[in-house]
Amino acid sequence: MMTPFGIMAKCVGKFYYLFLALSFFITPVLFTSALYEFQRKEKWNSLLQPTHIWINIYTTWPKWIFSAIIYTGIMIIGRPIYGFSFFIGFLLIIAYTNVIFSNNQ
Repeated sequence: MMTPFGIMAKCVGKFYYLFLALSFFITPVLFTSALYEFQRKEKWNSLLQPTHIWINIYTTWPKWIFSAIIYTGIMIIGRPIYGFSFFIGFLLIIAYTNVIFSNNQ
């Protein structure tokens, strides 16, 4: 007999990979946009203004989609060495998006 949690896990399991792919796609760019805003203004209050963070992402989205796809690919290829691939992928995406955001200003 299947428990209610087992039924729920089967239903949610179908959408698990969609949420995982979206998180690998959006989260790094959101983080680097917040990091860029913080470095530009040098105030902690800049992190509490999500409109400025989203404006950076919205105005440059055609340029950073390529880097987000590369990051997702590095994470998929580097699953056996997850920590190293996470570090290398984030290092590349931070450098690339900072160049994009600074050229946009």
